[in-house]
Amino acid sequence: MKKNKFYYLLIVLVQLTWSCEKQQEYDLRESVYIEDVEYKGLPQYSEWGYNTFGAYYDREVFISNNVEVPVKLFVNNGKSSFIFHGQKGANGGKDMIVTFNFDNYLPTQYTDLLVLNDSILDLKTPNCSITIEIDGKSEPCQVINGYIHFKRVQDLFVDGEHRQVILSGRFEFQVLMDNYPIAISDGRFDVGIGYANFFVF
Repeated sequence: MKKNKFYYLLIVLVQLTWSCEKQQEYDLRESVYIEDVEYKGLPQYSEWGYNTFGAYYDREVFISNNVEVPVKLFVNNGKSSFIFHGQKGANGGKDMIVTFNFDNYLPTQYTDLLVLNDSILDLKTPNCSITIEIDGKSEPCQVINGYIHFKRVQDLFVDGEHRQVILSGRFEFQVLMDNYPIAISDGRFDVGIGYANFFVF
């Protein structure tokens, strides 16, 4: 009888461990939103892989949501595109995508992103471009000025296994969209890049 109880307990422990590992893997893809007390409507700046971003689009917020993957990275045709997908406006606002394109920066795997640690990229240089898409309407932008600062780029290991690279930093820029000036300010991001959102083709 004691032997049967032991085997039953062992099976339960194995199932619980397996279930926790699966939940942990899923949790890495979830967003943790903690509002910034100074910058209303934006997530607090963090470096914990919270999978959030936010900035002001003129006077509205542009933030990640729980519907879309916050950031994807495409490497194709001699350029890398960091795609921030979220919403413009709080409480289910308009669908909005901001894409930062960098010519001649071509990581072949997501661990190559570690070289970006503490780097500041000038968005006005000729090898950079930005597009903004709102509710399916895409507009190329003429960059007036701006930067993106990859303040901290770090590996994330779970149970000794490499899972993703966490990119944390800040951005802001001014652009002309159809000859109309727009400012994206006080931007911050804390996102994980791994197999599920890194694409080379």
